[in-house]
Amino acid sequence: MIKKLLIGAVCLGIFSFTQTVNAQEKTTEELKAERDALKTEYKSQERQDRQKKLDELTAKPPNECGVVSVDGLAKDSKTMLDEQKKINELLPDMYKRTVGETIDGVTTVVEKKPTVAEIVELSTMIANQSLAVADASKKISKATDDIKGLNPMKAPAATKSLNYSKDALSALGSELALETKIVANLLATAKSAGNL
Repeated sequence: MIKKLLIGAVCLGIFSFTQTVNAQEKTTEELKAERDALKTEYKSQERQDRQKKLDELTAKPPNECGVVSVDGLAKDSKTMLDEQKKINELLPDMYKRTVGETIDGVTTVVEKKPTVAEIVELSTMIANQSLAVADASKKISKATDDIKGLNPMKAPAATKSLNYSKDALSALGSELALETKIVANLLATAKSAGNL
């Protein structure tokens, strides 16, 4: 169930990004209205809770349990969480430089607007992260099968580690879907007339 949900979220995010880039250019008003909706979602309690969960997972990765597939999945999850932290640091700055205000709506003086290439670089990081989440999600069933064959003494540690990975992948999938929409809007804004 979680695997299907994660893959669906990743595919939706990539599809949304592709559609936004390939769609006819939106007016400035349409882009602003879309940004306002995205800002509301970005500042929502659901996202704040997700960020808290991501921070907790990043701070406390599980110990190795001795099951190669489970330990590999946990290691991959930790790597993705670390990469997500970098993306989370870059996105607000890119938003501020592109739009001229913080994600909280505070107008700022922008010394240097980002180039389309810089925004594309950020979108590539997000796309690569989405692909990594989708790839890791495919490994969950093998890890689950490997746990079923364990002796009862090893199973609890392996299950705890697997749950860590499932929680990380679920939160990452939702976060990446939102970030994909935000970056697509920033790219459209940067490409709009007179913005560069």
